[in-house]
Amino acid sequence: MKKHRSKRRDDGAKENETVRLANEYLVRGDVVSLRKLAAVRGLVSHSLRKRAWPFMLGTETTDVYEEGTEIANSKKPQYQSMSSMSHKDDAVVRADMERSLWKFTKGWSEEERNEERKRLARVVNASVRGNETGVFYYQGLHDVASVLLLVCGEGAAHGMLEKLVSCHLRDCTRATIDPAIQTLRLLYPLLEHADRDLYNFIKSLNEPALDVPYFALSWYMTWFSHDVETVEQSARLFDVFIASHPLMPLYVAVHVLVGARDNIMSRFSQHEGDLVYSYLNKLPILGPGRPDVDQLAQRAVGLYREFPPSRITSSSVMKGKRQMMAACSIPFATLRQGRWYIDERRDHRGTESHTLRSKLQTIAIGAILTGIAGAAMLFNTH
Repeated sequence: MKKHRSKRRDDGAKENETVRLANEYLVRGDVVSLRKLAAVRGLVSHSLRKRAWPFMLGTETTDVYEEGTEIANSKKPQYQSMSSMSHKDDAVVRADMERSLWKFTKGWSEEERNEERKRLARVVNASVRGNETGVFYYQGLHDVASVLLLVCGEGAAHGMLEKLVSCHLRDCTRATIDPAIQTLRLLYPLLEHADRDLYNFIKSLNEPALDVPYFALSWYMTWFSHDVETVEQSARLFDVFIASHPLMPLYVAVHVLVGARDNIMSRFSQHEGDLVYSYLNKLPILGPGRPDVDQLAQRAVGLYREFPPSRITSSSVMKGKRQMMAACSIPFATLRQGRWYIDERRDHRGTESHTLRSKLQTIAIGAILTGIAGAAMLFNTH
């Protein structure tokens, strides 16, 4: 009993220290220190995240629907116009809205949930902007937007999502799904570095369905928000994703696998590749004896420091596959004044039509959801 009380006191003191440091970094505009704090410790409360997430992304915190402020009044008409623009995936967005927010709004009335869905649809549609900026909706983007909305409100959520679809999520929001699939391939060289035995076991299965780690597609494209149970759990992971290199979801994915390694390697033989694929497709992110979200975030940061993106793309696992990365942006993200950006001047030619992209999404993402910055380290400014 005394140990539990002591742990609560220690946790409380650490949270208070985190809040103090975060406020200090926000006041003096120290984005690098704030990103490090958010990734390693987490931001402990939504009220702090409302200020810190937009600051780390370089977006505004103003709610465009908050009356009486000059900036809100000037941006509201533009926001309303962008959110009403039609785009290629209008029907998909409408369908996704109808089944959204259930998990994170337990205890809400249907009227409250429907109003939040309207706000969510505006955030998503305004960020896609009728595809006029080359940004396309994908199934799972609404999951990311849901967390931003529930934590920070509509105005800030729109600003952040607009930045994310052109940076951290850019390989997912192109006209073809190919860049996202090719980026997903980088999970295996990461796994080889983190746990060679588990990597060798998966590769020894010779299972075609595991040639590309499609089982992690939902994790990557939704930032795990489809696969955890609470907004608080999602928000802790978003702390590290917003603060870090855009490949960070793959680093977390590796530690989800490593956390389940004993069960994977003891439960299946080398002749059961199809069963392993099915198991990984349904693998819970969290569970008894597994790392919690805080541990996943901290271990992912540690793995990033050991094995940054520049080493992933030059690893032996990627031999013969580097040409495939020509369509990708995320692995080559760079820091500018302490914030992450991608270079849109790179060549991003995809190989599939938008029709095939939609078909692949229906098969791959739908099935899953239902069943180089050089050697720059994570928090450097250069």
